[in-house]
Amino acid sequence: MHDIRKDIRCVLIILNICSNLKIYVLYYYQRDMTPDQRQQYFRTTLPVFAISCEKRKLIGEEKEKTSLAMEQKRIKDVSQRHKELHPPLIKECPVCLDDIEMIEHNSMIYFYCCGYGTCYKCFRQTQDSDKHSFNGSCPLCRSSITSEVVIRTKRIMKCAERGMGWAQCKLSQYYRIGNKLIDIDEKKSLEWLLLSSENDFPDLNAVRFLAQKYEMGCEDSGLAKSKEKAIALYKRAADLGNVAAQDRLALLLYREDNWTNAIYYATLAIEDRPYAPNEYGVAVYAAYVLGMVYHYGKTELKEDVYLARHYFQIAVEGGFEQAGPLYGEALISVAETEHRGMTSIPGYSPIPKALYWFRKAANLSCEGCGDPQQEELISHGTYWTNLIESKELKQCSLCGISVEDIPGKKNMKQCGRCKGAWYCSRECQVASWPGHKNDCVKPDTPMKSAFH
Repeated sequence: MHDIRKDIRCVLIILNICSNLKIYVLYYYQRDMTPDQRQQYFRTTLPVFAISCEKRKLIGEEKEKTSLAMEQKRIKDVSQRHKELHPPLIKECPVCLDDIEMIEHNSMIYFYCCGYGTCYKCFRQTQDSDKHSFNGSCPLCRSSITSEVVIRTKRIMKCAERGMGWAQCKLSQYYRIGNKLIDIDEKKSLEWLLLSSENDFPDLNAVRFLAQKYEMGCEDSGLAKSKEKAIALYKRAADLGNVAAQDRLALLLYREDNWTNAIYYATLAIEDRPYAPNEYGVAVYAAYVLGMVYHYGKTELKEDVYLARHYFQIAVEGGFEQAGPLYGEALISVAETEHRGMTSIPGYSPIPKALYWFRKAANLSCEGCGDPQQEELISHGTYWTNLIESKELKQCSLCGISVEDIPGKKNMKQCGRCKGAWYCSRECQVASWPGHKNDCVKPDTPMKSAFH
């Protein structure tokens, strides 16, 4: 029996080859056309280009899925090896008897009366409609749970004096911000923070807070700035599983050009670990570091435009502005990879969204701020904005005709909405709109609209 499926596959392959061949033949001959012929050529062949671009985009999506799957496997392997080398601190929940990894301040919810606590899951499950847990009394010592500031503070002070690391960290915060019972005292705040971080069962957030003080310096408490001590403390908390410490440590090591360790701790931080909602959030610094790694190809990790875009987007969504221009670069890199260097095809052009991020950085204010990172960010955005605009405004985004080929014309007409596409005529703009509307993004639009 003749297998007709083989014929169908052959026909599909031939059609695909012919479609691509048609584009290259047309693209070759358009070089010798007059400006009017070239305009007509691009307007009539735009659907052919769109079909080819859609195919390449689908292929790119499959490549991205493969890259993300391999990256997830790499992350899990690194995390597993790390836990074998550095087992996290463990406490048993007295209610459900589960082992709880003490990686965050709120890994357990403590009761200020007796100083002991339950896991976050048990605490939430017992809350009633009035947000009262365990019917308003401690499940361990049966004392009443109160929100009255003075009573809570006195109870925390007793727990801190009994050597409980979590209470010492909490008391340090009270001395830093003050309340009805405690006046602000930076020196006492530092004393309790040191006690908590040196505790046999330390609060990892206390270790991280102390690292922050060494990183920034604290004149009020007499603590001198020391990058070496900051990194050592961040490393201690990071090795025990504190996500925030891993995240910050990755950024500091990256700035020291310690790529191997920066990648290691960024990988640990980016993993989806259990922690209390709103306690920490997205590991933006880790995402930024991994984005840089895949953007430029560092150590054993090779350049990957899809992973670079993925991680820069996480960093930008998390509020790390410095990743904005790099996300714009990644958008262009992906489009160049998928569409073989052609970045102006309507519906598949990264230029409007990339310009959104470049301009956002370029328009930041830093007059006299003295922040080298902010100045670098503005310079980066300005450079790319000027580079793209100087190139794009001299040629039509649809037909590619140069402004020099049109007598009496100095500049192209700019898209009034995104200001990221330029046209030689209204006809080209109208012909481009069905595709360009997917690329077009207003400069003042919410940033979620400017993602790929």
